[in-house]
Amino acid sequence: LNVDFAPTLLNMAGHDSPDDMQGRSLLPLLRGKSVNDWRDAIYYRYYFSHFDTPAHTGVRTQSMKLIHFEDLDHWELYDLAQDPSEMHNLAENPKYRERFAGLRAKLEELQRVLGDDPEDIGDRPWTGNPELDAIAARMEENQAKKRESLRAGNKPD
Repeated sequence: LNVDFAPTLLNMAGHDSPDDMQGRSLLPLLRGKSVNDWRDAIYYRYYFSHFDTPAHTGVRTQSMKLIHFEDLDHWELYDLAQDPSEMHNLAENPKYRERFAGLRAKLEELQRVLGDDPEDIGDRPWTGNPELDAIAARMEENQAKKRESLRAGNKPD
């Protein structure tokens, strides 16, 4: 995952990752070591697209994928071992009810662990560091004031 790049680079340079940094170093895996507690699922979030793909969240394991299109309240579930092209949505299939429930619980768990607020539509900066988040919020407020000033006909600073 992209959140693993920074911890990997820090580890390669001989440094530990800060406690508040998401992701884990890939270095042990790159060196061929077995990592017993490596993640068994990945979470992803797609806020919006220029290609008419609706915003959605998802969780993927080695063999399954669950997708939730928030604005549509639509779920898709795919058995990637049986259907790698994701052509047959199994979300309503009673035979997959337990897998669906387990993956939905995993999706919600990963959202909590990663601090991803499902109500956030991608228009609020978030770093996980309260000081940096406060700085980003102040910067956005200043930018909004400058835009408003320009709209009012004032000259830029």
